[in-house]
Amino acid sequence: MSTTDELARRQTVFREVNENIASLTSLLPETGYQRFVCECSNSGCAESLQLTVEEYEAVRAHPTRFAVKPGHQVTGIERVVDGNGRFLVVETNGPGWTHRPNRRSPPRVSVTPEPKPAAANGADYVMEALRGRVLVADDSDVFLAVAASVISATSTLRLVGAVGSGLEAIRLLPQLRPDLVLLDFRMPGMDGVQTTRIIRRNEPRTVVMVISAEPEGLSEVAEAAGAAATLHKRDFVPSTLEALWLKHMPDG
Repeated sequence: MSTTDELARRQTVFREVNENIASLTSLLPETGYQRFVCECSNSGCAESLQLTVEEYEAVRAHPTRFAVKPGHQVTGIERVVDGNGRFLVVETNGPGWTHRPNRRSPPRVSVTPEPKPAAANGADYVMEALRGRVLVADDSDVFLAVAASVISATSTLRLVGAVGSGLEAIRLLPQLRPDLVLLDFRMPGMDGVQTTRIIRRNEPRTVVMVISAEPEGLSEVAEAAGAAATLHKRDFVPSTLEALWLKHMPDG
């Protein structure tokens, strides 16, 4: 795969995530701005952008334009066509974008790379490293996108992985070493309660929370399996998630 093809693939994935976020603004906190992921071509980028839905819709109306953090544009492949202090709009002109589809489904397993220290930004790196590491498991790509936005809006948590099943979450535990695992209750194969039981047995210091659109009667079962809390999806907002994490985070 050529460099431009790889850059196109990465940006297409970020575009899919942001389109899901834009379509679900009713689930996010009521503010003028929403948090979107930077659509730059750097696979290690974990930056977020603040845009209104109207601003993002204007960007996505052009299939070869993307919203990126200032300084994240690629010279020679992209040109800046608009922007402000919060974001830039870049237009791609490499051959990898000539016939690419406007939409492509994101991968079923997404792992966020570890932040790397920078000499000029050492304090920011330390603060980022101190955030609780979060792994999310849900068979809905739409909810995974919302979860990424909610987690990025907290000051104490950072997303390290997003997967589509309980089995994938268990498989990635040794690699990702999450402090907090958010599990959908209803998933194909192994459900959230079964997954909770295995995670807590294998990693007793890992905090698990079960999330469901229908949590009635679930709390006792989930907590008996080792879950710290259960949460209705309609209440899944940054302030609630952060409060639960601060209440249940392990000492030391």
